[in-house]
Amino acid sequence: MNPTQWLTRQHDEFRQLFELVRSNARDRALLMPQLIADLRAHVATEDEVFHPVAGGEHHADAACVDALELADSDEALDAALETLCVAFVAEEVQFSALLANLPEGEKRTLLGRMMTQYTTRQSSTFPRARPPVPSEPPHLEPRRKSA
Repeated sequence: MNPTQWLTRQHDEFRQLFELVRSNARDRALLMPQLIADLRAHVATEDEVFHPVAGGEHHADAACVDALELADSDEALDAALETLCVAFVAEEVQFSALLANLPEGEKRTLLGRMMTQYTTRQSSTFPRARPPVPSEPPHLEPRRKSA
């Protein structure tokens, strides 16, 4: 996966969540805190990793997330979501152009930084329960010391 694929995949996942939020008013209150937190992690990652490499600061998306969080009607919610979708498309175009000029090693480094930054920010806001990691794979017997 390259950084553009990762960014586009995240944007696609957000678009799917946007549709859930739009179409399911009953569950909207349950979905919004996680959606807002994930968007804030995504925007912070773009501002701290992507936009400096692309040649400038970019904070417009943070204002869009604020508008989404403060939306008090279906119309305000739709407007905020649509603004984010338009920003996503612009970022994907800008990001593709940026990556066209980067060597492969720098692309990998950028992807690693973006993934690490996003995961760190996301997990600090909404820690997810993870199953314990077994000390041995479940299909193998524990290793025995030879006598």
